[in-house]
Amino acid sequence: MLGYIVHRQTSRLIVHPRPFYYGLGTLNRGFAASSLRLEPAKKTEEGPKTVKKAPKVKASDEQPKKSRSKASADDAADSKPKVSKRSPSKPKAEKKPKPKEVKPKKPAKLWTAPPKRPSMAFGYYLREHAAKQTEKGRPDFKEVHKAWNALSDAEKRPYYEEKERLAAEYPAKFEAWKANLPQGGYTQYRKHVLKKFRERRVPGAPLNAYMQFAMDIEANHPDKLPPAAEGADKREVVKARKVALGAMWNEMSLGQKAPYVAKYEELRNEYQKKKLAILEAKAKDKSP
Repeated sequence: MLGYIVHRQTSRLIVHPRPFYYGLGTLNRGFAASSLRLEPAKKTEEGPKTVKKAPKVKASDEQPKKSRSKASADDAADSKPKVSKRSPSKPKAEKKPKPKEVKPKKPAKLWTAPPKRPSMAFGYYLREHAAKQTEKGRPDFKEVHKAWNALSDAEKRPYYEEKERLAAEYPAKFEAWKANLPQGGYTQYRKHVLKKFRERRVPGAPLNAYMQFAMDIEANHPDKLPPAAEGADKREVVKARKVALGAMWNEMSLGQKAPYVAKYEELRNEYQKKKLAILEAKAKDKSP
């Protein structure tokens, strides 16, 4: 059985070679199935509908034409340079990069530890007995000192001889050490020693009551001291004055010494405050 379909736009009858029921299911693009009467559909006089396109409008037609005078005035205005109302900004100065701080390098160490100076005779006795007491435990230095004082001169003599022997050998050892140092090594060593001494020392320690008395006598009462003979040795003159000042101090009573003691106490309290402040500052500098 053949199928008949009618085109929508042309209204023409089209005979489909396949069965009718199959054609209805597949031919659905722009077609519509007709009835089974086999009558051709009536043609309409209108014909295929066409969509009229709107005419394109030119840009020249949209804008009204300007007169020549106005156009020339507008062109002249556009050609003039535009002046901004804002105040001219100052040119920014270029930031120069800061030079990096170059820390000076520490000079290389040019010296080695010098030979040790000889100690006192008691130092050798202390080492000997401290080495014996370390076997039992920690050495008691007070007992060692008492034992040293209880020794006779004959028993102390070997330790004094040891001290004298090492003291005689020390200058030769020191000169040999100094000669082996490179150029500038000894100067660097001396600076190191002075630096350590200044770090440990707190300046401004007050003089005791006797020194306050001696300074007062020399400044205000020099006539109480023995006069210096012409051509006399300065050491002998200083020695004679020290003896005279010591005798005068010993003859004074506690009431006469009280002003000098009070002055010393006042200076010592000020010194203690300064010392404490310096030590606290050093501790802060060393702390990380």
